[in-house]
Amino acid sequence: MKGVVKTVGFLVIPLTIAVLWISDSFNKRIEPGEVQAATTVKPIMVRIAIASPKNKVRLVRSGTIAAYRSAAISTRMMGEIKKIYVKPLDRVKKGDPLIKIDSVDLRNNIKALEAKKKAAYAAFVNAGNRYRRFKNLYAKHAISKQQFEDIELGYKVAKSNLDAIGSKIKAVKANLSYTTIRAPFSGIITKKLIDVGNMAAPGRALLMMDELPYQVVFNLDERLFSNSLLGKTVLVYAGIAGYKAKIVEISPTIDPATRTFELKATLPKNAFMKSGQFAKVILEKPNLYKTIEIPKRALVHWEDLDYVYKIKNGKAYLTLVRTGNTDGAKINIVSGLSLGDEIAITNLAMLHDGSAVEVIK
Repeated sequence: MKGVVKTVGFLVIPLTIAVLWISDSFNKRIEPGEVQAATTVKPIMVRIAIASPKNKVRLVRSGTIAAYRSAAISTRMMGEIKKIYVKPLDRVKKGDPLIKIDSVDLRNNIKALEAKKKAAYAAFVNAGNRYRRFKNLYAKHAISKQQFEDIELGYKVAKSNLDAIGSKIKAVKANLSYTTIRAPFSGIITKKLIDVGNMAAPGRALLMMDELPYQVVFNLDERLFSNSLLGKTVLVYAGIAGYKAKIVEISPTIDPATRTFELKATLPKNAFMKSGQFAKVILEKPNLYKTIEIPKRALVHWEDLDYVYKIKNGKAYLTLVRTGNTDGAKINIVSGLSLGDEIAITNLAMLHDGSAVEVIK
């Protein structure tokens, strides 16, 4: 009998304890009218950064130095080169002498024509005196009309001969002026293609010359196209030389192959550069488009996407952003944020969407 009682007690007592535990009989009961205080969640302490504009965007592009205008200097006259007044890299002004061509034949031709002109002038004077004398006789009916017309024709022929010789002299003198080749504009001599003693002929280039000032030609991405670029200053480096240049021309078309457009910037007249030279062009303070930048440490990477925690009304909201170029410890934000947005930069691992936060001042 005692064994049965022990067995029943062994089974009943644990069962009774389990029932009482499940029914919460061991916990303190809250009487009506009492409210138990809920557990308080402490906000996460964070430091923030402000999404700010990127004021200094340094755009670096490759460019090519080009002359405002280039010209091949030639002559209208054939002749021997007697003198060359310039050499490459010499700067000249418009009208300065560059080359002298032998003019002996032209001068001899002018002397011969001058002698013919004297004879023609004497004949013209005689024909004029005769014409006036016979004109008076014809008025008195002392000679026939036929005789007067012959005299008048002789006078006109003498005058025509004199005028023709005068025209020839002018033409030869004009050619004589072409024997001294002068600079068509102010610029710099870039190449000498002849030497003293060579023969000059029409159409043959004798010198190459660039008109100053030089320009730099470069391209920008189509997204930067804006007429506001006109007049902006760029920095130009070619070799060891660096100068400021002003944008004076913007191509109105986009190259469909490169998706870029061409610009030209004028360099100072004292810029020592060479046409065709490679140049590095830096836009000094373009402010071409709105750019937002934030510290790179504010980014949260998840599944190949970039997020930040935007702070608003004491909470952190996970916000998807699209990033651009990096600049040291900062990164450009293309979309997802607006200027002035507050974003968390510390304790990012403790945050989740909707976390309560307290900003550390």
